[in-house]
Amino acid sequence: MELKKKYIHMSHEKGRAMSQVTLDDDYNVPESKPDIVRIITTKGAIHLEEAKAETGHVLLRGNLGFQVLYRSDGEENNIAYLEGEIPFSETVNLDGAEEFDPVKATWDIEDLNIGIINSRKLSIRAVVVLRASAEEQVLEEFTSRLELPGDYQQKTGTWGALNLLASCRDVCRQKSEIVLPSNKPNVREILWRSVELRSVESHVEDGKAVVTGEILAAVLYSEEEESERLQWYETT
Repeated sequence: MELKKKYIHMSHEKGRAMSQVTLDDDYNVPESKPDIVRIITTKGAIHLEEAKAETGHVLLRGNLGFQVLYRSDGEENNIAYLEGEIPFSETVNLDGAEEFDPVKATWDIEDLNIGIINSRKLSIRAVVVLRASAEEQVLEEFTSRLELPGDYQQKTGTWGALNLLASCRDVCRQKSEIVLPSNKPNVREILWRSVELRSVESHVEDGKAVVTGEILAAVLYSEEEESERLQWYETT
């Protein structure tokens, strides 16, 4: 009896792991910024700079970026804004991981607490959940048919499979200028901003992956003429 076999290259997840990290640090208000009287709102995001597999674990390196909108004691404008970051390097144990394995990493901020220590110093505390998984390329063996002399019966089936043609990563930088409409006053200082990527679609075209979407941008700013007056503008 002879078995006829086919081989399929497959991406196999070797394992996944999760780690909860507490980031805790103090942040000194830059000299160019006025004193803090009261915090109005805050937000933060994790920026992963490196996700590297090593034997038995995955190294994740990046920073927690945070933004603070606050009431100040400034004479001209009592609303001010600052931003900063807290770097981190975390090792996540992952059984079976080997050096050079492809790694996928995601994150969630479960809690972000920014408090006032004094008018020139903030307390930054965040609980971050890091998730990592490692993959490997494996060669799976399948029997396609058998060859036997004489009469025999065989049952066959058909399964669909995807063929990975290419795998790559790229950084796409978008740069645009927003012109304020005529009914909006000029900008003196941007106090708060929000940028959100929406309606993302992708397709393959002439050997390229084409990605389309839109960016919703919103800004809170002080007027150039009336420094105490605040304005809001958003566009896509």
